[in-house]
Amino acid sequence: MRWFTTILLLVLVAAAAVWLWKGDALAPNLGLGTPAPAATSPAAEALAQLQAADVKSVTLTADKDTLALVRGANDTWTQPGFWPVRQDEAKALVGVLTSLKSRFQPIMPDADLKPYGLATDQKPIVVKLGRDSRTTTITLGRPGAKADEPEYARPTFVKVDDHPEVLRFDSDLMQIVARKPEEYRRKQLFPELDRVKLSGGEAFNPAQPTPPTAGRVAIVSNDITAIKLESGPDGVSLKRVAPNPTPKADRDTTGEPSLQANTLATAWELDAVGSGKATSPLRDRVDPAKLRGVLTAVPELWVEQFLPTKPAADTGLDKPEHILTVTRASGPTTLKIGKQSRKIEKDGPPPPPAQPFAPPPPPSPKIVEAYHYASIDGLDLLFEVKADKFADLFPKLDDLRDATLARFEADDVTKVEVAVKGQPPLVLTKRKGNKAADKDDE
Repeated sequence: MRWFTTILLLVLVAAAAVWLWKGDALAPNLGLGTPAPAATSPAAEALAQLQAADVKSVTLTADKDTLALVRGANDTWTQPGFWPVRQDEAKALVGVLTSLKSRFQPIMPDADLKPYGLATDQKPIVVKLGRDSRTTTITLGRPGAKADEPEYARPTFVKVDDHPEVLRFDSDLMQIVARKPEEYRRKQLFPELDRVKLSGGEAFNPAQPTPPTAGRVAIVSNDITAIKLESGPDGVSLKRVAPNPTPKADRDTTGEPSLQANTLATAWELDAVGSGKATSPLRDRVDPAKLRGVLTAVPELWVEQFLPTKPAADTGLDKPEHILTVTRASGPTTLKIGKQSRKIEKDGPPPPPAQPFAPPPPPSPKIVEAYHYASIDGLDLLFEVKADKFADLFPKLDDLRDATLARFEADDVTKVEVAVKGQPPLVLTKRKGNKAADKDDE
């Protein structure tokens, strides 16, 4: 048995030596040769020249859906009208389209492109990649599925510009490119926000005149430089004059630093009144409570659902009820809000339990949720927004102007002087000391 093992090892060593010596010559005769690399073609060379950093725009058309992406400032992707875009998804799409490399031999088809899913009546996906010097058109198609054919077995075929050859790719390419345009759109219309602990400016509650500081709320970030609010013929423009103040800790508490609504109001001012082009300049201070409502309502505007396109007269968008224009460094985004599209009635919270010897409490009123048609100026998209923030978002001018002569934080006051004609002034000066002291020298 030991001799047999020794002889077997010697045979294997001899075979390995022969393979190293004559392997390249023997492999083709044995059918073990490496497959020939895919031949180069003008279409493949055109794809090889694409670089993700050079692409400035992407237009993807799939049947009736069109996705348009534009590279903006800081290499961020946006859409016409500055619709916010999911950056990871957009970058992944551009990365895939600029790294296409087929591992199959190019196909020289005849005039019939149907076997490849590239005929016009088969509605293939058409992608246009815009660069500084030129635009590259990539057409992607798939043949019809055969009976009992698994999805992974259906290849994707590609044509580039006017080059005659067809390139073959695996099925996963189409799964990436065929995503719906809404998968690239963020449903939060204005995602530029900061989350801070905001105090002051809450709605007055007689049972609790000084409400405690609530949890963190979203306010517009420093990226937003102006906000214009229009309701019919009335309108008002707000302009940022300073960055959002830094939250400060209350010296009497050890909790999380908070931002006072009065302090936040110093970063904004009224800039103009009027709607459309009929505006006139007006510089005034903003009421902190009303400004709080505006700055917290803008980040809470979301797309509830996208809708099929309808005539503007049917949606009220030909004469919008409200118009919100938010300006960033990259440009303005204008949201138009039309007629009510639907409303939903829901049961209110259950009433409190009845007290002994007291009549039962009345049932809670119904909760009505209203939705309105809306669109972004420059984009052919129709969607719904919820109306629960409209009261905060579109206040009247008289309410938005600050009626208080001067606003300041009591902790910031260092000196108070009261002067009455004919009498010496009364001067109060703040200085550091012991609050619990009973004598001046303490």
